[in-house]
Amino acid sequence: MVKKNILDFSYEELVDEFKKIELQKFRVDQILDWIFKKHVFDFFEMTNISKAQRELLDKHFYIYIPEPISIQESKIDGTTKFLWKLEDGKAIESVLLFYPNRVSACISTQVGCALKCKFCSTGASGFERNLSTGEIIAQVLAIEKLRDVNINNIVLMGMG
Repeated sequence: MVKKNILDFSYEELVDEFKKIELQKFRVDQILDWIFKKHVFDFFEMTNISKAQRELLDKHFYIYIPEPISIQESKIDGTTKFLWKLEDGKAIESVLLFYPNRVSACISTQVGCALKCKFCSTGASGFERNLSTGEIIAQVLAIEKLRDVNINNIVLMGMG
């Protein structure tokens, strides 16, 4: 059985997936609360769910969060650039920006780019693929957890 990345599903799709393994709809809300509000990415740490249900979740799903390859932070304004390693070994970038009234993240939507703009190194290797929903969402979750911030503005990069 191939595990599925829980972040690749919409709410409605997740309700359907949970129904297939006989988990109640309210469990979706509990899981999403752990992931999006508490930044817990391991089913076994979700203590308001029974051990048997956590084992069932772990058997069918996983929560994908990318590994940071490098993190560069500006000493001037705290702007932080992340280089992430994806499950397939490809690399993408995200940037965290601080403003007086908001915290923004620029997140990748693609591996590579077809435009080959001279000012941008992303296009040097050409377009490889679009990111999955889960890979896009995971960048935000990883940044929020690593930097202990709540991002309230998201800019999508790599849409050529």
